[in-house]
Amino acid sequence: MNFRKLRHCSLALIFLFAGNCIYCQPIAKAVGETANLLRINVGKILYHGHCYNCHLTTSSGTGKALQRIREYRTFEYIYSYIMNPAKVVSENPEAKRLVAEAGSMMPAFPQFSKEQIRAMLDYLDSLPFDSNKYSFRKNWKKL
Repeated sequence: MNFRKLRHCSLALIFLFAGNCIYCQPIAKAVGETANLLRINVGKILYHGHCYNCHLTTSSGTGKALQRIREYRTFEYIYSYIMNPAKVVSENPEAKRLVAEAGSMMPAFPQFSKEQIRAMLDYLDSLPFDSNKYSFRKNWKKL
């Protein structure tokens, strides 16, 4: 018997019937919370392996701190910028202004999938937030 397939089928059934079964709801909730924690931990590993050298988690380094960046930037903008920052800067006046202000542009990271980027953003959003550390964003335009 293939236990991997059985496990996936069991999880699918739990999610399918969890809304109608009072006994399944706690199980479905626990599975969802476990998946969320796993995604956040994957995001933490990716972020600390690739981004943390420049973008500290709660304060600026070479690059700006990125906690709660989705309040200011759409996911598509973030994704495009990570894939090809030079292209975004050439097409977007706000990006061009911020790069000029910083004095440097980050390298491209085309190896990341959208899910990996979402995981990193979820990790950043899971950290304690102090809005006083983000006063530099007051003059940012939302994109």
